[in-house]
Formats: sequence, structure tokens, C-alpha cells
Amino acid sequence: MFKDYYKILEIHRLATDEEIKKSFRRLALLFHPDKNHSPQAHDLFVEINEAYNVLSDLEKKKKYDEIYDLRLQIVSQNPQPPPQKFHKVYRKKKREKAKLNVFYVEITRLLVMASFALSLLLLFDYILPAEKIQQTVISRFHTTTSYFSDIVKTQDKEFPIDMYIAAEYIRDGQKISIYLTPTFKIVKEIEVQTFYETKNFTPHYSIFSVFSFFIILQIFFSSSVIFFKSDEIATSQIGISCGLLMIFTIFVLLF
Repeated sequence: MFKDYYKILEIHRLATDEEIKKSFRRLALLFHPDKNHSPQAHDLFVEINEAYNVLSDLEKKKKYDEIYDLRLQIVSQNPQPPPQKFHKVYRKKKREKAKLNVFYVEITRLLVMASFALSLLLLFDYILPAEKIQQTVISRFHTTTSYFSDIVKTQDKEFPIDMYIAAEYIRDGQKISIYLTPTFKIVKEIEVQTFYETKNFTPHYSIFSVFSFFIILQIFFSSSVIFFKSDEIATSQIGISCGLLMIFTIFVLLF
């Protein structure tokens, strides 16, 4: 079956050697099986190589052009739908589907990279020495979102804490020490001085307490894609999971 190698390489009949080579490199990179794992990519990659092997060789190209020009003359004299029309449409659909598949995989890879970067930032933010600030408790009130937490409000911060701890150790007007992470300024720990001892507590529903496993999951999932070779389906599924985890993490950080 006759194949239009110019159409396969997406070039015109009078394309120069440089244009042929440039188009081949672009398409070969796009549909290479190592980078594009869709079922259509392999067939397209074979066709692209076949077309380039002919058009990049002067003798083969000369013979092919004679057949190509003769075919054009026959088609121009008999303007009927070519018999391989279905083949062309099918190949076009395969090409478009493969391109879309590459775009989708790249988007999910970006989600994985963003999730990995955010998780590492939070991890290092937790490990680095905390900033200690002195605050005065302005008010303490019960929250309707949780039966086990009270909200403690100071001049600059507002954070949830276990209601039983708050009832026993936190009073309006009391001086407390708050340890903040250096980058995101998240309340990492609260220090309360009693008559007999110093008490340290962690906030309720913090990204570094109850929801810390979201950071661990993001690092685990994203690193499995970044450092280990994953197929297209696995990359997409992990990318969606990382995206959802990242959205929830940002929600916890903001609210």
C-alpha cells in the first residue's frame, strides 16, 4: 500500500533536507515509545522512521518522488476519493490521540512534581529550628466544627487546641510561647508556664499533627514516579492522587 511519507512527516513535497530532518526529530521525540506509552505511538513511530529512511536517502527519495508525482497526476485526472482514505483518517486519529495522551501525561507529571515540591518544603519547614514568639491569650472559645477542640486567639495567631488542655491550662490574658515554623509560620507547638512546670502542647488538626500522613503519602507517591520508571496509566493515576492530596494540604494550610 502506498504511503504518503510527506504527510507522515508533516512536510510539503519541496521540503529541504534540513526541513525533513527537523520534522523527523520533532515527531520522533514526540512519539518515541520510551516517552509516549500509548498503543498508537509505536505504530506512528515506525511509520515516521520508515518515511525518514526513504526521504533522507537521495536515491530512495528520487524513486519515491517519481511514484509520488505519477500518483498525483492519476489522482488529478480522476478526482475520486483515494482508496486509502480510511487509512489516512485512522492514522490521523491515532496521531491526535497520541498527542492528547502526551499532553495528559505531562499535566499529571506536573502535578506530581508540584506535590513533591510542596511536601519537601513542608518537611524541611518542620525540621528546621522553630521561631519562638511571646503572645498573650485574648480569648478562648469552643468551635462548632469539632467537639474536642477550642480555638485560642492571640494578637497574631489563632489555632485549635484540645478542649480539655485548653480548659486546664489556657486563660484569657495569659502569656504563652508559640513556636512557628520558619517558612510557612505554622503553629508547631505551644508552651505554657504553670506554677510548677512548663507544659508543651501541639495544636489540633495541624498539618504537622493529625494530617501529617498527607505529607508522607505525597512524598511516597510522587517519588515513585520521579525516581522510578512508571507506565502511562500508573503515572496518570498517581498524578491525580497527588493533585487531590495537594489540594487538601493547601486547604488545611489556609484554613
